[in-house]
Amino acid sequence: MKHVKKVLVLLLSAWLAMNMSGCNFGTVKYDAYTVLQKDTPEAQIVYPMPNTNEISGPAIASVTVNGVTYIGKYVCSRPTAYYFNINHSYKGNGFEFDIRESDGQFAGLYIEHTSPATDTLEEDSLKKIADEIADDYIALNNCRVTREFSDDGLYRCWYQRKLQGYITAEQILVSLRSDGKLERVVIHMQGTFDNVKRVEIDEEKADKLVNERLDEIFQSRVPNGWKSSYVISKELMRVANNQCALRYDVDIEFERADELRHGEIVTLLVIVDHEKYNPFKP
Repeated sequence: MKHVKKVLVLLLSAWLAMNMSGCNFGTVKYDAYTVLQKDTPEAQIVYPMPNTNEISGPAIASVTVNGVTYIGKYVCSRPTAYYFNINHSYKGNGFEFDIRESDGQFAGLYIEHTSPATDTLEEDSLKKIADEIADDYIALNNCRVTREFSDDGLYRCWYQRKLQGYITAEQILVSLRSDGKLERVVIHMQGTFDNVKRVEIDEEKADKLVNERLDEIFQSRVPNGWKSSYVISKELMRVANNQCALRYDVDIEFERADELRHGEIVTLLVIVDHEKYNPFKP
């Protein structure tokens, strides 16, 4: 992979010395194949919602992306999609960017373009530009890559890191205009699997436990009614207590005689074992 471009962050406080998201989640560990449901008290150790009111970033920061340096003023701090991380947002003239609270790394950039694209590049050219940008943050030879032209005229590429064939939560989105100019970069969970050598997953067992938990959810809400469920996505992620988990996003639907059909997405985490890299072993 190409040499990763250095992220230039102007640090005005000692917040970088804090650990993940500025909080200490302790050393509580769950046994392998424990099933946890997101947004319930049982999952708070691995999926906590940080209090962003107690955290803020430096007043000014800068990042360099694709050879261009952006300098912005602090706007706000907010949890990421996986909650236990926090991003600090900055705004400049015609752009916004995010840096990660835990280590100051670049986490996202949005560029506002006020004039429409006047040129349309071939897809091969757009692919090359997107790959060169993503290559600064993720190993392309170990990714699943999804590409599309969106209805709003953008060329979007998703790069999802794989580990032992599993898609992980470490993902990058690069969005380009038709003329090849960068519109957006979004980085999720960069580097969280760098020290994971391998995971140990009995997927049949994990699936069975997930189905059992879904049955419990249905029984608590609609004991005698119609119900169905199917897994939308399944991916490997690191959680806040540094364990690994297989994340299931499940679409469930149910109805009772006195209610219309109701659907919702339920996220379940199955804790799995993993082996760390040992620098003293081959």
